[in-house]
Amino acid sequence: MREKDYLARLTRTARWRLPTKEADDIIEDYTELLMIDFRPYEDLCRDYGTPKYAVRQLSFFRDYGRWLLTFWVLAAFLALPALGLFVPMPTISFLYGWQEALLLFLSLVLSIAWFRLEGVRFRERPDQLPLLMVVLILTGLSTAMLAQALFREVPLEGFFSNLPLEQVGFVYTTLLRVIGGCCALLALIGLVNARLGDRRWLALFTAGLTVVFLTAILYRIVTNMSIPDPPAVWFTTEVWQIGITAALGVIGTGVALC
Repeated sequence: MREKDYLARLTRTARWRLPTKEADDIIEDYTELLMIDFRPYEDLCRDYGTPKYAVRQLSFFRDYGRWLLTFWVLAAFLALPALGLFVPMPTISFLYGWQEALLLFLSLVLSIAWFRLEGVRFRERPDQLPLLMVVLILTGLSTAMLAQALFREVPLEGFFSNLPLEQVGFVYTTLLRVIGGCCALLALIGLVNARLGDRRWLALFTAGLTVVFLTAILYRIVTNMSIPDPPAVWFTTEVWQIGITAALGVIGTGVALC
């Protein structure tokens, strides 16, 4: 490892721990320093300290603590619907039918506001299109299952006509879990990269988060054993929530890409 490895590690650490301006100043200073110091990585660590140690000496925990708090809050917003696909989650009675849309709205507002203030936008567009395309494909799959389950144009048994009846529900919920789990992982990757690099990586977080919430809504509908009375009101509420959740995700992703 040489000076480029040291600078690369220091850059990642500074971007993760420090506000944008302070991180840029430290990266610029060390870039100039290492342009004339071509020693091996081990020698640089001996004289300047490890990249992590060097950044910690120049940072305040208050600034890092604010980012950690924001990160864990956003991670919690992502974890709640994802866990709902694997662990039964209680429904908040006074938000029944709207809790997912409300949580998505709060997470979008917090994440976009934070990275507008603290993020950095490079001139070159980040190489995030392939991951976004994966999210869009998974979105299409989950949307197709949403339409099939809600409108019942094709019975659930007909949708999986080659499977025994007793396996249909298991396969259906397993597909939802796989889609939701993959999108949760992609969303986390987008959130981390938005901090370490271009803030437009946040679009991957918002798109993946939206799909996770949509799959969580569908999972709750499919596994709901007690439909409220009258069912038409419950059905209409769920349809509205799905539409609003999808619209919020599209809008949030578009704003994150700007």
